[in-house]
Amino acid sequence: MTHVRAHAKINLGLVAGPRRDDGLHQVATVLQRIDLADEITIEEAGMRISVRANLPAQAEPEASPEAAAGQLDLLPTLPPVDGLDRPGLSSADLEGQVVLVNVFASWCVPCRVEHPVLMRLAEEGVPIFGINYKDAPEKAQAWLAELGDPFEKIGADRNGRVGIEWGVYGVPETFVIDAEGRIRYRFVGPIQARDLEQTLRPILAELQP
Repeated sequence: MTHVRAHAKINLGLVAGPRRDDGLHQVATVLQRIDLADEITIEEAGMRISVRANLPAQAEPEASPEAAAGQLDLLPTLPPVDGLDRPGLSSADLEGQVVLVNVFASWCVPCRVEHPVLMRLAEEGVPIFGINYKDAPEKAQAWLAELGDPFEKIGADRNGRVGIEWGVYGVPETFVIDAEGRIRYRFVGPIQARDLEQTLRPILAELQP
């Protein structure tokens, strides 16, 4: 029996006055699409709308061997980021150990907020792979040179196709992948210190063999 957890923190940013209702509609649409239904709160500060939702652990039947095998082919081979001296990323990289896959971009302000957490995890030996999302390679290089590089490998999702296939709604998003290459947890939004200690560390520890 496996357990699946879900957590999301969505920030729609500033919503202009005439579009306030549209912003709330977008919140409802996003929550519907990611199947979050429990403990949802909507907080408004001025014209900023944010949503945090938490789902308790839910049990689901084990997947059949055929289905499990299909889950391994989650990621097409992504080319490297031009100018970075390292290979790209493929599904084979996600097997054999528990890893994190972080979707990021140099233009993403929340990515900058969570970056120190990723650096700390990398220093502790947690394998982290990056998907550089719809980014200019020279800007990605400069961003990593400035903030540090926690990634073992980085694949360039230049047109956002992999993000669509993985259901990414925005950056950053972080996926916990088990040793069999299956997505076991998805975190939407920037990881902060509290999220690391209360959510991600227990999941990483639970998935270790």
